[in-house]
Amino acid sequence: MDCISELDAIGRPDESLAVEVVPHSGSEENLQNGKLFSFSLQKGKLKANICLRPLHSAILEIRHLPLDELELASLRGTIQRAEIQLNFLKRRGHGILSVRRPKFSGVLGEVLDVVARWSGDVITLEKTVLEQISSRYVLQGEYVLPGSRDSNLSEKGRGGLFKRAMTGHLGSVISSMGRWRMRLDVPRADVAEMLPLARLLSRSTDPAVRFRSKDFFIQSLQSVGVYSESLQDLLEVIHGHYTASDDVVLEDLSLPGLAELKGHWHGSLDASGGGNGDTKV
Repeated sequence: MDCISELDAIGRPDESLAVEVVPHSGSEENLQNGKLFSFSLQKGKLKANICLRPLHSAILEIRHLPLDELELASLRGTIQRAEIQLNFLKRRGHGILSVRRPKFSGVLGEVLDVVARWSGDVITLEKTVLEQISSRYVLQGEYVLPGSRDSNLSEKGRGGLFKRAMTGHLGSVISSMGRWRMRLDVPRADVAEMLPLARLLSRSTDPAVRFRSKDFFIQSLQSVGVYSESLQDLLEVIHGHYTASDDVVLEDLSLPGLAELKGHWHGSLDASGGGNGDTKV
């Protein structure tokens, strides 16, 4: 006979905890109608609910969660609303995230809102909005999962993809596994607010990205008449252009730092790629 485990605890009038675990009997009826695991927590304004039915569905709801108390690196802010609903049988789902005063690694915002949807082989990022005091970024995108032709990958192949992802090649793994496209709209942006975000996005752990960036840099120099086979040769070529002169002293040149840049800008960016195809921007 199956045994249902339950835990109910209360504290103050606005504090409660409830946990329920229903053993899986293996019947289809249990999968369709039974909640195999549920968790509910309330503490003041904070509310969290989880309902999990393996291989069937999953629901997560969070309200008013202060990230400061979690001490997750430099992540700060308050999750006003987080909701994820997944139906694995119908291959559908959606997610909503709303964060107030988000902060991460020097990037400070007023509001961060994310809305995403999953339908079959398509994961759609309907809208991601980052609001700062003087800036606004809107990101939309779509990721198409590989079709049935890719579903027969051998276990060795899958292990290789997992190994590449874990060793910092996540970008190349995503590109080889499905098609994607994205659009970034920037109605307004303050350069001073943008610099921490630019530094955060520039931290790539994928060696392939760094090598491509270096090759592109050298090719750009070659297009203007500066040729070299390696970075060391490039430095020697550059040094050769600066022959000894009493009129120019490199140490006396004062170039503005990134922190000194000021101003506003606006624009948009469209990009697509993946599926072992070309990346277009």
